[in-house]
Amino acid sequence: MDLSTLQKKVDSIRPYFPDAWEVSCATEVASVYFPHMIIDNFFTEEELDEIRKHQAPVTGKEINISHSLIESSGEIKSSVFDSAFLTAVDQRYRRPLQAILGELCGSKQALYEFSDFHMVSTGPDYQHAIHDDIPKKLLSVVIYISPEHNNGTFIHQSRYDSTPVGEVEWKPNRAFVFSRVDRKTWHSYAANKRDQRFCVIYNLNVRKAYKAHWAEGNYLKFLEKFLKNE
Repeated sequence: MDLSTLQKKVDSIRPYFPDAWEVSCATEVASVYFPHMIIDNFFTEEELDEIRKHQAPVTGKEINISHSLIESSGEIKSSVFDSAFLTAVDQRYRRPLQAILGELCGSKQALYEFSDFHMVSTGPDYQHAIHDDIPKKLLSVVIYISPEHNNGTFIHQSRYDSTPVGEVEWKPNRAFVFSRVDRKTWHSYAANKRDQRFCVIYNLNVRKAYKAHWAEGNYLKFLEKFLKNE
């Protein structure tokens, strides 16, 4: 997919987006193929106020993840937020995110079964390994929350190239959105050695990896996972 095609796809679904969203897109980061969108002003101020209450105190290389789950049926599973808050989030954002998934990888759109809504607090020295995201993540969405300045998401040429080629820069209330491409969407993250790093991970998921492998055209992996019912 070239940039012109992606821009046309994004323009076609703008009516689904909340009015406050400022959306841009790109197919590469520093010449590495990595189709993605950046959304500024993702959450409302009221939502941000509630989310910020749940930043965990972490130091050094610590990481703390507070898990919540929203089923496609609307059922909420969370020890962090009350159901009313996550129901409102789901009603506001599920449709635009599904529309984005449909344009980034249309073959995955019908596979959606549930959403993650996780609070991720990492200490100043935490570093996360290079990865391309697991197949069950149909649409990956990370929203930077606080502090005002930190590292964003680093983009890599390969799993074994530790020097990033570029970065999706940090900005509070900015979302970095993509649909994984097997062995291509290599990325990592790390705090800036001074401050905690606090994000929301808001993914659209399927439970069986083999379904995603089929949608990606990765038929050998599909067969492997299908035979294991994984």
